Amino acid sequence: MSGIKIFVRNEADKKSLIEDYLQEDNLYLEALEKLKTGFIGQGIDISRGEGRRAFIEAVRRFNENFGKTA
Repeated sequence: MSGIKIFVRNEADKKSLIEDYLQEDNLYLEALEKLKTGFIGQGIDISRGEGRRAFIEAVRRFNENFGKTA
């Protein structure tokens, strides 16, 4: 922890702050899961060989572009 203290009025404010903070992470994980599912849906084995290499390259491209379209 960074040692930063944030005071909130109630649990609803606390929950909202946490959700807002994690929103981009959740969007990233959802999009990454879609990418993975797409590869698997095409019958590509992402756990080895050329499938793994192709998936890693796709993830690198994804990372370069994530958030640029928003």
